[in-house]
Formats: sequence, structure tokens, C-alpha cells
Amino acid sequence: MDTIHRSARARCAVVGVASFVVFASASARAETIETPQFRKGLWSFERTLERIREAPHLNQLLVHETVTRCVDPSLAMKHIFASPSIGNCNSSRPELVDNRYIFSKRCDFMGPVRTEIIVESDESYTELNVLTVGNFPRQDMVIAKRIGDCDTAAGYAPSTTSDGFQLSSSRSRPVRQ
Repeated sequence: MDTIHRSARARCAVVGVASFVVFASASARAETIETPQFRKGLWSFERTLERIREAPHLNQLLVHETVTRCVDPSLAMKHIFASPSIGNCNSSRPELVDNRYIFSKRCDFMGPVRTEIIVESDESYTELNVLTVGNFPRQDMVIAKRIGDCDTAAGYAPSTTSDGFQLSSSRSRPVRQ
């Protein structure tokens, strides 16, 4: 009798685990968050990079630059949302809270960062990356606004990559302020 109960309990455990795995994978698919969509065109990107300092000290401004590019920001978002694990850094899945996409941990070239993307419309967003580990904590903020259509006659040809800060052309180099 004891063997029968153990066998029945084992089958129940296997069925329970299998049900959990099926439910968890279906739940994960249902929770997949779509990347925000933006209009292609001529975009202005204002970027500030600051060293985070403890109170009462103000953060230290390291970089302030403005770039104008003809891009499709939706492509950049796909790369951000597909952040792979890098070394020991494992990216978390984003959470959607109103118009904010929040990655509690995302593996970035800076290291493990907390990323928040605030979508104002299909023509405007703000991306904030905060790195708090290591000896040099910093935050990188990009304010992006679509300012018009691409005008190839004026030298704003569509970019071949999605990151406005990695491109250069005679008409749209970063302007340091």
C-alpha cells in the first residue's frame, strides 16, 4: 500500500511540475512586452553623461552633446529590448508602467545598468541609463525628439545604424555644448 501511495504521489508531483512549466512558459509569452514604435525621420538627440556623486554634492557633468540624424528609433529600441547577457551580467525583462519601460538590470557597454525609457509619443522619448556599481557611478540620459522628415538635399540621408551617436557625416556630427 505504501508503494502505491508513493507511486501516486510521484505521478502527482510530475504532473504538477509539468503543469507549472507549461503555465509558466505560456505566462511568459503572454507577458512579452512589445517595443515602442517611433516614426522614422529627422531626429534630434540631446545626450548628457554625468558622474553620480553623493549628497550634498551635485552630479558632475562629463558630456553634453546634441546630434541630429535621419533614423528609425524603433530599430534602436529593438536592440535595447534584446539586450543579451554579457559575461556574468544577465539582463532582466522590461516592465511596462504607464508610458515607462523599466529594465531593473540591463547589460550595457557601461556595465549592468538600470534603464528607463519614457515614451511621450511616437515622436519623442527619454532614455535614462544609470550605472551605480564600481568606482565611477554615472547616468547617461538621451532626450530624443523627431524634428521633421529626412531631407537628402540638405545632406540628411537615412542612417545605416540606429544609434545616432555612432554615426558621422559632414552635416550631422555631434555638437558639443
